[in-house]
Amino acid sequence: KLQFLYFIVRVLAPQPQTMRTKMRLSDSVLSLTQDLESLESDGLTESSCDWTVGDCLSPTGVAKGIHLYSHNVFFLPVVAQVIAAGYSSIQNDHTRAKWIADNVIQREFDIVCLQEVFRAGPRAIISHRLQQEGYNTIDQFNTDGYLLINSGLYFASTFDIVHQDFLQFEASQVFSSDYLSKKGIACTIVDTWKRTSKSSEPQSDEGRGRYAAVFFTHTQAEDSGSAVRRAQLSESLKWIIKKLSRLQKEFPIETTSVFLAGDLNADGLIKSAQTPEEYTSIITLLKGPHDLLRVAKTDEQLEGVSSNSGGRLDHILAWRVHGQPATPTYTSSCDWGFDLEPQSRWSSWWRRLNTNMMCSADTAIESSNKLESLADIMNKTHPIKVHDCDIEDHWEVTPGIPPSDHHPVILQFTL
Repeated sequence: KLQFLYFIVRVLAPQPQTMRTKMRLSDSVLSLTQDLESLESDGLTESSCDWTVGDCLSPTGVAKGIHLYSHNVFFLPVVAQVIAAGYSSIQNDHTRAKWIADNVIQREFDIVCLQEVFRAGPRAIISHRLQQEGYNTIDQFNTDGYLLINSGLYFASTFDIVHQDFLQFEASQVFSSDYLSKKGIACTIVDTWKRTSKSSEPQSDEGRGRYAAVFFTHTQAEDSGSAVRRAQLSESLKWIIKKLSRLQKEFPIETTSVFLAGDLNADGLIKSAQTPEEYTSIITLLKGPHDLLRVAKTDEQLEGVSSNSGGRLDHILAWRVHGQPATPTYTSSCDWGFDLEPQSRWSSWWRRLNTNMMCSADTAIESSNKLESLADIMNKTHPIKVHDCDIEDHWEVTPGIPPSDHHPVILQFTL
């Protein structure tokens, strides 16, 4: 009922005119928005952070390569967040945004993939702090539309960003809150040799010409959305193959490592030595990427380890890892019967109305002669060496206030 109410309110709401304009959904929400603006108008100065870079060091005190940080940070549209967590959660947003940015800086995370950064205020705070420290940022991969809000995806890196792109999902669950957002998958390629000048990592010729292709996403929420999640990840798989195939001349496959990160909403919690069925099916659908948390830790160590509310929805995956089996032979990708090229707003909306439920969990992934096989592409990519991967479940902005309703996944690796 709350989701349907949010759907009605969002459709009737006036459209924002700029990225930083708040959504005024009703007179009552207007007062909440004004309060939020007053909170976010200050606080763009540096603040302290309790975490030190020592947390990212090996036992010998030497930084281990590259740090990838993926986190669902819970900056929902105002009405949705008030419904989900109450007005107090809005009051803490400016503090949480500053803390997240400061933590990224002090922990010296090199690649930052955030989800649920839907609002302009927290986004501006995070970008301001990171850009001050020399981070390259992509604040939004798409903007608010007449009926749909943005994807909520945010990216930052200490490396040069040499390519970026975004695919909006065709599949979405009707009348869910997600149906009103432009959820999709982002592609960012970074040159892992070209760091910003403020990075403390020493520059050397090792790693010159090496790239990290980081795909990240936030798939359909709700327990009832399993079929839609599978459809979205099938779209993602086709697009990943297409992107890597087309970009080979600019970024040779042999020197590019490929990741898929984000809140996949597929619970990978290990309990009683068993993993949930949907998680297993999604790994199978994606044709065997390695769950890097399970590469770095044993299943016994991960028993009961969650990233949110008793589940493990947040993941970092990679198809090639030193010491792990290669991707299984596979010669196809999902063929949806239409191109994934940009469409007009109305065309896209009409197709979403008519195709968002067209794919079920039983949809077969059929062969395509237009694309190279997944095995051919992924088995040529550059493997990574995993030093550690963990879920940080002890963070607090202030006593009793966590930075989000999700815990981040942090990967330490070298190429």
